[in-house]
Amino acid sequence: MALAAAQLLLLAFAFVVCGLGLWLLVRGLRPKRVGLTPFCRKCSYNLTGVDLTAKEIRCPECGAHLCSLNAVVFGTRRRRPGRIVLGLLLIMVGATPAVLTTSQVLSGVNWYRWKPTDWVLADLGSRNRTVSNKAASELSRRVSAEELSPEEASRAADVCLAIQKRTSANLHTLGPVLDLLGALYEACLLSADQVTSLAENIVLSTIEARNPVVPGNPCPVSVSVADRGPSCGVWAFCEVGDPYLVGERPDRPGSTLLTCGIGRWGTSCSSREEIAIGQPGFHEIAVDVTLRVYDQGRPRGGLHEAPEGLAVVREVRRTLTTRTHVLAEEPRKTIQLRQRPDWDREIPKLIQIVEANVWPPSSSPDAPDRELSLGLEVQGTLPVGLAFEVLAKVNGEWIEIDTFDARPNQSLHHHKSLQMGYPAEPAASVDVLLCSSEAVAVRTVHLHEIWGGALLFRDVPLAYEAPWVRTDRQGLHPVVVPRTAGTTQPAIAE
Repeated sequence: MALAAAQLLLLAFAFVVCGLGLWLLVRGLRPKRVGLTPFCRKCSYNLTGVDLTAKEIRCPECGAHLCSLNAVVFGTRRRRPGRIVLGLLLIMVGATPAVLTTSQVLSGVNWYRWKPTDWVLADLGSRNRTVSNKAASELSRRVSAEELSPEEASRAADVCLAIQKRTSANLHTLGPVLDLLGALYEACLLSADQVTSLAENIVLSTIEARNPVVPGNPCPVSVSVADRGPSCGVWAFCEVGDPYLVGERPDRPGSTLLTCGIGRWGTSCSSREEIAIGQPGFHEIAVDVTLRVYDQGRPRGGLHEAPEGLAVVREVRRTLTTRTHVLAEEPRKTIQLRQRPDWDREIPKLIQIVEANVWPPSSSPDAPDRELSLGLEVQGTLPVGLAFEVLAKVNGEWIEIDTFDARPNQSLHHHKSLQMGYPAEPAASVDVLLCSSEAVAVRTVHLHEIWGGALLFRDVPLAYEAPWVRTDRQGLHPVVVPRTAGTTQPAIAE
């Protein structure tokens, strides 16, 4: 790594100071000899009283010949404490910036790139996601630099495909591993079987149904699709058909429940549909999923439209199934409404309106009506499920916009809109009411217990601007509205 001019000057200063300190330390520990006292150069024995004029004479201590040149030295060394202390201080002063600058430079060096490939491949298969992702990033670099042999690339692909197949949660943490797969694919280092495995596992699709189901009510079915593919090299388009009862497959293909383009790891989409089940008992529900994989990155355009003019290199079809139970008799209580003082204090802090925009309807921009867009966000972890009817007060009347539901331990951003006729002078704010509803909860897949309160947002400022513009409304929290005695309706003071 190149050093900056300031770092070079600092290192030069440090070396000069350290050199001066080292010289003073040496001169303080071994000063010049002073006096005429004779000593043996080899063992420093005091030769006072020894006849040094004899032809054959040896040191009484070590037996060295004293007749040879410079075998005897004269004078004693007297250490200089001042020089020693000053030298040590200068060494410390010079070493401190030298160590700091050197450590800073060395910390910026990517030492991992020099690790043997076999060791990096071992790290790639680690259960520690941080270690695995670090190895995947390094292997992607080596693929780009053409530093991997075909055998090493095949081993890396097998490990990545195994990780891709077994991971069903926190898919956004798989990014470097999946991108390594994309790099191997673009470099034509995947075998035909590995390409097939990549295509078959590029999407994680799941189906869930409400269980049990109250007789006479439709059964809510939720289908979700999450991306487990690389962000480069390949792109996939997924189509999910309408749910049906196993054994009652329609003769002709039904409509499409969900379509989405998959081209970035961690992205997901979901849809919910209801299916009518007449007979009590256990039933199996299925959906047909068609996945088409294209040999290039995601094209521009909407994610919910099938691409045109692209050749399909892989097509995968699968059927997802789940089970549900339709009760023979309607239970006394289908949804449990719960309220606790700590929930009443916590839930209003977690829910905010982050968007309240008004603009002309997209279908008729010149129409006098205006479209209200509300963005509800759960900013934290919910202690209990929520199922609300969302109402807005327009021209003095409460109008139902839509519904809103959220599972416990779920954070999400929710968007609802309402066509509403504003007067010539539109309002500057609107009141929004979130009212707990058993009817909403029973049409969800997972909620059997919900919070039984109601939330009121007073005077929510409206922004007359382009759609999908997020407005900063920090601090705009609702208040809990008490319920009217003997009813499930909130008591709203006008």
